[in-house]
Amino acid sequence: MNCARTRLLVALAVIVVAVGAVGFSTSPTAQAHAALESSSPAPSSVLEQSPPLISLDFDEGVSVPLTSIQLFDSDKVSIELGPPTSGADASVVEASVPALDDGTFAVIWRISSADGHVITGAFSFQVGTAGAADGTGLIDSVASGAKADPSVGRALGIARFAAILGVVLLLGGLFMVMMSADDSGLIGWPARRVMWFGWAGVMIGSLANFGLLAANAAGGSVGDSFDSSLWGDIADTRTGGLLVARVFLLVLFGGVLLTNSRYREVWWRT
Repeated sequence: MNCARTRLLVALAVIVVAVGAVGFSTSPTAQAHAALESSSPAPSSVLEQSPPLISLDFDEGVSVPLTSIQLFDSDKVSIELGPPTSGADASVVEASVPALDDGTFAVIWRISSADGHVITGAFSFQVGTAGAADGTGLIDSVASGAKADPSVGRALGIARFAAILGVVLLLGGLFMVMMSADDSGLIGWPARRVMWFGWAGVMIGSLANFGLLAANAAGGSVGDSFDSSLWGDIADTRTGGLLVARVFLLVLFGGVLLTNSRYREVWWRT
């Protein structure tokens, strides 16, 4: 194998290994995610007067643009809050509260931790001591709105599987390329097709994963994957940033092949 072809294949191998590393680093793991440490009002607390704001304090930084805080009264009617804002530090999120009448209220929250993982939770509190309602029952009746459509979770699983399978095919195709290239630089069509199928699988799976993370963070449906207003916020999370890096490496991989004058004709030959 001549030096030019060796250098090209080594460069491709480095890119593919990097794609694989980024691919597996964004797979679901058992790592810890953000957890709620405290809140104001505190869960099940009884207040003498309406609180000026709802404050959530987590054990790590969270993405404020991807945070949702909802408040419901005992009649299950949503009460409009101010937009979530950062508190004393990156782990605190706050939302202003209008004047509340006496009664029981349920807080439903959804946040994205630094790794892009979505966490939801709920608690109730009471203003005044008269006419208390069942806080647990109220939470159960309104909490479903904090979670994304179940189809989003299923689609995320498919996207992750497609990306991992694509990485395997890409690595296998590269190995076949190294084994099948003759002295003239010609590469057999099975090796080329396996590699390109793998490339397409990782690319499609990565793009779908990115969009579905946005839909999951917004508590929406699969259609929200195409909401470009969420993409920038997802890219700022650890998982979103790794997915962007993976796509960049894939574009670089394809560009190296398609722009190399020695191999351009070879790679498109059928």
